Amino acid sequence: NKHNSHRFHYNFLVSNHLGYADIILLLSRLDGVFITKREMRSWPVVGPLAHIFGSIWVNREVRRDAVRVLDMIDEAIARGDGVVLFAEGTTSAGAGLLPMKPALFDWAAREQFPVHYAALTYRTPPDTIPAHLAVCWWGAMTFGPHAWDLCRMRGFEATVEFGSEPITAPTRGELADRVQRAIFDLFVPVVSRERLNS
Repeated sequence: NKHNSHRFHYNFLVSNHLGYADIILLLSRLDGVFITKREMRSWPVVGPLAHIFGSIWVNREVRRDAVRVLDMIDEAIARGDGVVLFAEGTTSAGAGLLPMKPALFDWAAREQFPVHYAALTYRTPPDTIPAHLAVCWWGAMTFGPHAWDLCRMRGFEATVEFGSEPITAPTRGELADRVQRAIFDLFVPVVSRERLNS
């Protein structure tokens, strides 16, 4: 792992999202709870892991669930927990960033709360399966075979780069745009778009 040896201190943090390994990587550098889609509760290994370390489960199919989630974010921040959000809403191969969902920034914009941010990326050795296939988990990949192959790897490089200053903005849309641009400036693509599309 390439990162600083100290733990990162924050209250509200947004990161890009490449797969289930992101949770383990971030937990190695910080403490807190994750805002996580409800379907993940039933995933093997990752679901129980997210539950153990604390998650705010979101039902994305029910719009009024956002009110409950906002209350839970309030409670987490009030008790001193950091909150981690994957604002793209899904995972990718790491060729670039997916659009950040403005609705997920509603709490921070409404409270004028500073948003910290981080960029994650992965690399595998040259003679092995490329990281966008071996480490990133996206599209129609099946969890079991992917996790088994990942565990059998000799190793891979995981990098998390934290932003130097938190971001505030008056609206959730502007906040989402600013955070996306800041993460983009730190982000090192896992794979080029040309290679991904070839």
